[in-house]
Amino acid sequence: KAIVVQMSKTQAGSKLLQRKLLKGHPSVIKDILEGIETDLPGIMCNMYGNYLCSAAFQACSMVQRLRMLEVACRDLRAVATDRWGTHALQSLISLVCTSE
Repeated sequence: KAIVVQMSKTQAGSKLLQRKLLKGHPSVIKDILEGIETDLPGIMCNMYGNYLCSAAFQACSMVQRLRMLEVACRDLRAVATDRWGTHALQSLISLVCTSE
């Protein structure tokens, strides 16, 4: 889980994790989500991590999206007012408001 957080904050690591999400293996998606959940607000507000978050939110189920929203809301003000965090947050809210 810690390695996912580290990777998410580098350009190469974020892109690698995004490619893994696109392949769509449920166990891989679950592992990545569990990793980013440990520092979700920090990753959402990261220059590279915010792209990973947007990709992860698209790849996960509605139940998982709601869980991510719950975690993000713990530090809502910081995420919503951050230049990168706001984009990831908007992506998540948009997906939560769209039915599957």
